Amino acid sequence: MRLWKDALFIRYILDHTDVHLVNLDKLTYVSNLESLADVCEHPQYSFVQGDIADQRLVKGLLHRYRPKWWLTLQRSRTLAV
Repeated sequence: MRLWKDALFIRYILDHTDVHLVNLDKLTYVSNLESLADVCEHPQYSFVQGDIADQRLVKGLLHRYRPKWWLTLQRSRTLAV
């Protein structure tokens, strides 16, 4: 996760909904997965390291998780719920 506000948003979704959240992040030099250490084992949360520009990866994630919504918070991070 790049910014603490993204981590807060993810926590909010997990705490206030029953959706499964998939976090797609490229993990560049400014990323910090430690900001989500407390949710990495949450049953409604999945983390995928990858690039949103990778069509094969994104198609596979869409097929596997069948999200109702697709939200892009930054160019390299996408949340599917």
